Amino acid sequence: MATNKSKIEKKALAFLQKGNYRKAALEYEKLVADSPKDIRAHEKLLDLYLRIGKRVDAINECKTVSEHYLAGGFIPRAIAAWKKCARVDRENPDIYRNLGELYLKQKLVGDALNSFQRCAALLRKADRPEEAASVLSMMEELAPKNPMIKLLLAEHHLQLEQYEEFKTHLDRAIGQLQESGRKHKLLAALENLYKKHSRPELIKPLAELYVNMGQHEEALEFIRDGLGVLPGDRGLRLDAINAHIALGNQDEARRMAHELYEENPSDILIMEQLAYFAESSGNIDEQVSWYERLSVACRDQGQEVKAGRYEKKAKELAPQSEEPAFSFDGGEVDAVFDSLVTEDEPQPLDKNEFSPEELEDGLKEADLYLKYGLEDKAKEKLLELVEIEPENVATRRKLRDIYFRRSEMDAWSIEQLKIAEILNRAGELHDAAATYAAVLEELPDNEQAKEGLAALTPNKEVESEELVLSRTTPHEPEAGDLQMLEVEPGGAEDLLDNDLGELEYDLASGIAGFEGIDATELGDIVKEFKAGVSEKLEEEDFSTHYDLGVAYKEMGLLEEALAEFQIAAKSPEKAKDSYASMAMIFESTGQLKEARAALLKSLDALGEVGGDERAAVLFELGILCENMGELERAKAYYTETNDISPDMRDVAARLEAISALLGSN
Repeated sequence: MATNKSKIEKKALAFLQKGNYRKAALEYEKLVADSPKDIRAHEKLLDLYLRIGKRVDAINECKTVSEHYLAGGFIPRAIAAWKKCARVDRENPDIYRNLGELYLKQKLVGDALNSFQRCAALLRKADRPEEAASVLSMMEELAPKNPMIKLLLAEHHLQLEQYEEFKTHLDRAIGQLQESGRKHKLLAALENLYKKHSRPELIKPLAELYVNMGQHEEALEFIRDGLGVLPGDRGLRLDAINAHIALGNQDEARRMAHELYEENPSDILIMEQLAYFAESSGNIDEQVSWYERLSVACRDQGQEVKAGRYEKKAKELAPQSEEPAFSFDGGEVDAVFDSLVTEDEPQPLDKNEFSPEELEDGLKEADLYLKYGLEDKAKEKLLELVEIEPENVATRRKLRDIYFRRSEMDAWSIEQLKIAEILNRAGELHDAAATYAAVLEELPDNEQAKEGLAALTPNKEVESEELVLSRTTPHEPEAGDLQMLEVEPGGAEDLLDNDLGELEYDLASGIAGFEGIDATELGDIVKEFKAGVSEKLEEEDFSTHYDLGVAYKEMGLLEEALAEFQIAAKSPEKAKDSYASMAMIFESTGQLKEARAALLKSLDALGEVGGDERAAVLFELGILCENMGELERAKAYYTETNDISPDMRDVAARLEAISALLGSN
C-alpha cells in the first residue's frame, strides 16, 4: 500500500539520519519486497549494502539496477552503479567484467579493455586461469593490432607452463612491434619478462633482438648465458657468429662456423658462411672448394637456381679446373654471398624483367646477408629491390632496420615515414599510425610524423580498435566547483606518460612483467596527435573543439574530452551542449558534485529558453540531487520539471515518491 510505503521510507530516512545504516537497509529490504519495480529503492539498498559491507547482496542489487537502466537505454547509469561496487569491492573480477561489457555498449573500447585487463588479473589471482585466458582472448579480438595484449597472453600461458601457446603469442607480439619499428619498447618488454621468469624460451628472441639492434656486446653476453641453458642451440650460435663478425672477432666467428659445419655438413647456410670467410681471406682455392660443395648441396636439396649460381661462380674463379677442388684447410665462417652478387659493372634495372619470384629471391638474399652481418651488401640489395618495387613494405622495413642498427636516424626516419605513407594508402590505418608513433618515440620533433598522426587519429576506424591498457579513472578534484577541473597545460600528456604506475592493482599479483613499460598504445598516438592539432587549431574554433571533445569521449579519453569541452563552452552556441557532455562524463565516473555543477552551467546557458530542453536538464539535476541525498533540492527540480513537461519520463512518479518521503506540505 502507498501509506505503508510512505511510512517505511520515513522510518528508513530516520535511521539514515542517525547513521544506523543496518536498520535503514532492513527497511529498504521491505520496500523492494513490496515494490520490486521501485528502482529508487533498489538504488538506496545498493548504497546501504555497500556501506555496511554486504558485498554479495550489493552485487545482486547492482545487477537489478544495471538491468533496469540497460533496458531503458541509460547505459551511463548502469556503469555508475557498477563503479560504486568497484570502489568498495576491488577484488571481484565479475564487477570488472560487467563494467567492460557496458563500456563496449557505449563504444568506449579503451575503458572496456582496461576493465577486462583488471578482470583477467583478478581471475589469475583467484586461481581461475581458464576464465582469465578467455577474457584476454576477448581483449585480443577487440584490439588485434595491439601487441601488448599478446604479451599479456604470452605471459599468462608462460605462468601456466603452456609453452607452445606462449611462443605463439610472443612471436606475434614481437612481429607487430618489429613491423612498426618499436624495438626499444619490445626490448623493454622482453627484458622485463626474462627478469621475472628466467625462461629459456625468452633467451632466443632477446638475443636476436640485441643483434638486430646492433648491441653486439650485450648480445654476446646474453648468448653465453643462453648457451649455458640451451647448449648447442643453432640459432644462438648463429647470432653469436653475427655478433663476432660485427665486433671484428673473425677468428672466433670462423671457429664457431666450422663447428656447426662439422655437426651438419649439408647445412647450406653454414657452408655459405664459410665461403664468405674464404672470400674475405682471399683464398681462391678455398672459395672454389666451397662454391663447388654448395653447388652439389643445393642441387641435392632441390635448389637448382642457387646450385647453378654457385657452379658458375666456381668456374669463373677457376676456369682451368676440371675436377672439383675439395681441399678444406680448416673451415671459415659466414656466407658465400659473392656467388649471389657479381662484381661486374651494374646494368640499368628493367623492372619488367623481374618476376615476383625473383623479387622474393632478392629478399631472401638480403636476409642471408643480414644473417651473417654483411649489412653493406644487404643494403645494396635492398636499395636495388626498392627501386624495382617502391611499394614493397617488407623490403623497406629491412632497409629501415639497417639504418636503425647503424644509428643513421635521418635515413631511418625517412624510410619509416615512407612505410607509413604506403600503409596509409593501402588502408592499413592502425599500422600506419603505429609507424608514425614509432618515429615520434625516437624523434619527438619530427613534423611529418606529427602531421601523419594528426590526419589519422581522428579517424574512427583507427580509434575503434586502439587500446588504452592502463588509463585510470579521471582524477576527482577535492572541490566541487567546476572551475577546479580546468586541465593544466601538459596535464593530459603527463597522465598518459605516467599512467602505468597509477594502476589500482598490482600487476605482479596477477599478470605481471610490464612494470617498467608504457602499455598505452593509443596514449602514444593521442599525445602526438594533440601536439599536431594544437599547432593548427585556433582556440576560437569552438565547433572543432567540441567535435574533438566528442571524439575523445568516444575513445574513452575523458581528461582530454573535458579539456576540449571547457574550451568549446566559451562559445554561447556550444556552451549548453558542452556542459551537458561534461556532466555525463562526471556522472559516469561517480563525480556527482561536478556533474551537478556542469548541469547548472548548462541550465544557465539556456537562459530563458523553456520547453523540453530545459525540462531535461532540470530532470537530470533532480536525479543527481536525489542520488546525493539532497532530497529537498531534488524535489524542487522535479517540481519545476513537472510544471514544464509533465510527460518527461517518470518525473511524476519520482515527485510523488520524494514528496511522500519528505512529508507533504
